[in-house]
Amino acid sequence: MIVVVATTYWQQKIMTPPSADPQSKSMNQMMTLYMPLMFGMFVMNAPSGLGIYWLISNLVGVAQYKLIGPTSLAPAQAKSATSARTRPATERRLQTRSRRLLSRKAGRPRSQ
Repeated sequence: MIVVVATTYWQQKIMTPPSADPQSKSMNQMMTLYMPLMFGMFVMNAPSGLGIYWLISNLVGVAQYKLIGPTSLAPAQAKSATSARTRPATERRLQTRSRRLLSRKAGRPRSQ
C-alpha cells in the first residue's frame, strides 16, 4: 500500500503542469495529495492484483514521461495550419483518395 501511495504521488507530482491561476493551483495541490491517499485506501480494501496493477502502471507512466518528456500542442497546430500548396503532391493525392473512399462508404446503405 505504501509503495502504491508513493508512486502515485510521484507520478502526480511529475505530470501535473504548473498553473498560474491560484484556484487551479490549489486544486492541483489537493489532487496531488488526496489522490494517492484515495488509491491507498482502495488498495487496502481490494485484492492485491489491483495494487500491483497500479504500481506497475505508475512506474510505466513515470518512465514514459521521463523518456518522452512533456509534449505541447504547438507542433501539431503548426502542422495542421500549413496550406495545401506547401504539402507534397503525394500527400495531397492520398488525402484526396481517402476523402473519396470515405464519401463512397458514407453513401452506401448498410447490408444486413
